Amino acid sequence: MFRLARYAWTLLSFGFVLHALSPAAKAVDGEGRSGLSPDDDAVFIIGNTLFTIYHELGHALIDLLNLPVIGREEDAVDGFAAVTMIPETADALRDALIVAVADGWRAQSELAAVGGAQPYWGKHALDEQRYFAIVCLMVGSDQDGFYDYALEAGLPEERIASCADDFARMETGWKQVLDPYERGLNADIGSAGTTITIAFDDPLPEQEGLYRLIQDGGLLEDGIQHLADRVDLPVPVVVRFSVCNRANAYWSRSRREVQICYELIDEFEAILSGTLTR
Repeated sequence: MFRLARYAWTLLSFGFVLHALSPAAKAVDGEGRSGLSPDDDAVFIIGNTLFTIYHELGHALIDLLNLPVIGREEDAVDGFAAVTMIPETADALRDALIVAVADGWRAQSELAAVGGAQPYWGKHALDEQRYFAIVCLMVGSDQDGFYDYALEAGLPEERIASCADDFARMETGWKQVLDPYERGLNADIGSAGTTITIAFDDPLPEQEGLYRLIQDGGLLEDGIQHLADRVDLPVPVVVRFSVCNRANAYWSRSRREVQICYELIDEFEAILSGTLTR
């Protein structure tokens, strides 16, 4: 049975990883899982960056493996990113990372509301819908642990009760379509033609701080490698960070690359500082 990265992703010690992310990083305290919040800037930026990577790798998997998609592909890969990041059991750092993702979409939805007209015609769900969808998957994975967080987010109790079914369908659906491509226990992990690697192009001078942040600690590389170790791809794929002159991320079939723009990481920082406008 194919196991999503969330089941086998064993991080380094919580304190070491946070220290690697930022000298000022600190542990996240809280009662159970619902009390966690990504109050450290590094956790917020890394969490939202990792979600973006998994989202775009979801597009890559669908494309390269010709996976069936019922419904909107953007919703499907949002689900893939969420169930891959949500830990099976309470884990202080990984809980904080997925909370950071939800908080990021909440902030963007508030900005969109201030900005005026909503893109109802877009291929993505509205930011507010993406926020509630992720919160629902979180509480669906752990009805007790994320219950308070979901209530505070605005999910009514009757919706929270149904989120377990949403999570089970999303998780089971991705497992079933990826099962045929699971790497065997004796597979030559990391062999040519099946790897997912990460590359960092030079940033602009003003992006140097964020560049060091996303490189330090190896957290992004670890998340990518554990997916690469479990799915057999027909061709190598690169997750590339580069300057794009716009805040964006996308899967390029012709280059076989997931492109993550440094400007998107800048945008995550602007959300934190309250300087982002739409």
